[in-house]
Amino acid sequence: MSKFLLKIITIGIFVLVSNFLFLSDIALPAMPDVIDPCELEEGMAGYGKTVFHGLEPIEFPVIVRGVLEGAGMDGGPLILIELTGEEIEKYGGISLGMSGSPVYFGDRLAGALSITFPMTDHSLGGVTPLASMLKIKDFEKSASASVKLQKPFDFNGKTYRQIEYVNGSPDECPVDSLCARTAMAPVAVTGLSERTMPFLKNLFRAGGLDPAQAQTIGSGIRTASADSTPLKEIVPGSSVAVQLVRGDIDISAVGTVTAVEGKDVYMFGHPFFRKGNVKYLLADAYVHAIVRGDNMPFKATSTGSLRGQVLQDRGSALFGKLDAYPALVPVDLTIRDMDLDRSFDYSFKIVRDEDILINLIATVLLQSIDNSIDRIGFGSSVVKFNIDFKGAREPLSRINMFYDRSDVTGRSLGELASALLLLRDNKFINADLEKLSFDIEIKSDHSFAEIEKAVINRAEPEKEVAEKETEDGSAGHEEAAEPEEINVKKMAAVSFGSPGDSPYKKNGFDVVHPGEKLELSVQLRPFRKEPLNEKLFLKVPGDIPTGRAIINIFSGAEAMQPALPPELMIDIQVEGPLSREESGEEIIAEEDKDETFEDLVREFLEIDLNNELVATIDSLGFESGSNGNSSTVADKPACEKAKKKTDWVLRGSARIEVEVRQKADSNKTTIKKSRLDNLRSNF
Repeated sequence: MSKFLLKIITIGIFVLVSNFLFLSDIALPAMPDVIDPCELEEGMAGYGKTVFHGLEPIEFPVIVRGVLEGAGMDGGPLILIELTGEEIEKYGGISLGMSGSPVYFGDRLAGALSITFPMTDHSLGGVTPLASMLKIKDFEKSASASVKLQKPFDFNGKTYRQIEYVNGSPDECPVDSLCARTAMAPVAVTGLSERTMPFLKNLFRAGGLDPAQAQTIGSGIRTASADSTPLKEIVPGSSVAVQLVRGDIDISAVGTVTAVEGKDVYMFGHPFFRKGNVKYLLADAYVHAIVRGDNMPFKATSTGSLRGQVLQDRGSALFGKLDAYPALVPVDLTIRDMDLDRSFDYSFKIVRDEDILINLIATVLLQSIDNSIDRIGFGSSVVKFNIDFKGAREPLSRINMFYDRSDVTGRSLGELASALLLLRDNKFINADLEKLSFDIEIKSDHSFAEIEKAVINRAEPEKEVAEKETEDGSAGHEEAAEPEEINVKKMAAVSFGSPGDSPYKKNGFDVVHPGEKLELSVQLRPFRKEPLNEKLFLKVPGDIPTGRAIINIFSGAEAMQPALPPELMIDIQVEGPLSREESGEEIIAEEDKDETFEDLVREFLEIDLNNELVATIDSLGFESGSNGNSSTVADKPACEKAKKKTDWVLRGSARIEVEVRQKADSNKTTIKKSRLDNLRSNF
């Protein structure tokens, strides 16, 4: 091929590509001409666009009923329109989910349908002017809750002199007031039930959205129509879903597109949560029907294909980008129903919004477990979770056992919520959640046991001072062989005697020595079963002061995380690890301790397990018989702790009061023996 021909081909390809790119730019949607509210007059006819079924927007007639200066959500003007036409009359007025519907006069765009008036016949609506929506990237001010109109407004034989913005549906309006609210977005939900719906109602109600219809919408499964319908171009009037959870459970709020300019999309005409900068999913919303609700009709929808992301959530609109997608938090869930010997796997993707992320995770986990085991009630579970987070050297992993008499599923989620709160609220690093895996084995049994009592178990009587003659003639102490740990199912019963029946007593208390390893026999009583014994080996600290001390036997279940009732989900109140005051640990002044993020994680992971038998020994700081007067102990010794896992969630506690005594000094013993030998030699 000649160089000349190659050059011609190269130029031709360049021209074709350039023309394609040029034509592509031209093909992108452009912002239509805009009509200013001051150009509108009462009685002017126009039209709006929205989807009443499927994905295709259709037109409906509107008539201007007035322009109210300063009455808009952003403090700007509010255009009042009356909706008419066959579709509006058929469904009973404005439907929830129509918020954002573009309103035109001629071919000029006025703005988005965004306000409804609950105390009217639902044909009256308010339009947020497009100019207010285009200022979305600025922090606009909001109108006050009560706006006095510059001149009275007449509609359907009534005269109004002010607008009252309200949340929800008011029971009544003040005299001469027109009650208004945002044209709330109905909640589109797949896979939630009566039990978990209160979680969402609290969540969405906080954002000013209407959760009332979520239960009706949420009872169905996503239909094939949403997934099988070919992709339609996103245009003004298209129904879209702002998606928070995508996967085996779907949670979205549905509204309408007002304007599209290139890849920019303006929607809703009012806020979602009004959180400013956000990163939510944007998807198609397939409209199955318009349903007449208790207060207002609403669009019954299901979420379809992903189309982009929502980047701004402001008072006058939502703003997003097409064909660009936010990073999400993948959540993988495995559920093993031990009663029915079956397993379930679920997968979700949840938006990275730290304010609602924990609530959303708890909601989808709770619902998925309920769906799988198909019951709510007592039982036990073994839970394992792994949390990958930003800046982590390794995942935060935890395995624990839970029991609850009325709601084992809710109980099983408490510790995970605590871990997520620890990451979210720590003051050291940005620990954004990147991935979560949650495994649970669950069964309907009463796998818990009560800790009834405990004793120090010694194999044979101990002398006051155990002596052994060494090869060089000096006296020493013989270490007892460490007892072998016994399996709980094979353990023989131990006799639990009275405080005075042991020879190792002083003033009625067991005598122990610094550095000694104690064998503790702990009596457990499993639910409706015969008692049995566990053995636990606890070392007495070498630096423990002499005098009175307490051996405490307990388990992590003493501080077990509570279940998550629905009313707490919007502001999860989960107890964290016990405070130092509660746990009995020494309080250390903050200036004496440089805590780090790693310390927080380590402390969390070291929390005693619910099925773990734990023993500690704490000095009381005074000698027996001293009436509680403090001894001259300078520092509290380092805490020794013994742990042993069992097959039960343990409840209750036991304690053994002991007397700490130093073993007899070997040099003194040698002197005493030498004097005795001398006396014997004199006779």
